Amino acid sequence: MLLDAYGVVLLLIFLHLVQRTRERLKSSAQAQGTVVGVEKTTGSLGDQPRTYYHLRVRFTTPDGRTVVLTSAIGFDIQSDVGDPIPVRYSPDNPWQAEVDHPLVWMPAAIALLGGLGFLVAGIVVYLQE
Repeated sequence: MLLDAYGVVLLLIFLHLVQRTRERLKSSAQAQGTVVGVEKTTGSLGDQPRTYYHLRVRFTTPDGRTVVLTSAIGFDIQSDVGDPIPVRYSPDNPWQAEVDHPLVWMPAAIALLGGLGFLVAGIVVYLQE
């Protein structure tokens, strides 16, 4: 039962994250940015060292403001300076911007998979008793 409870909590978190991400995407504006630099960080996936590239991107809003952001999302493939890249930003505060990439759904996907995993594990344990 405890595994099922964890599963339900993670599924509720998934629903919240999906709603929040959808609202953010609906209320944001899009712009075409240009990679102006790359910040390299290292981390690990399990016991394997990994290198991640956080893009520094410049874009201009329709009212002429130039914004430079460093992506919070680290990519495992390096982009070149000058590459075009889509950006999403808050029209009220364009400095709240991020590279427009499917990875914005990653937290929701992790919550969904974890929730389903706990639910299945709880059912298997229950059926084995």
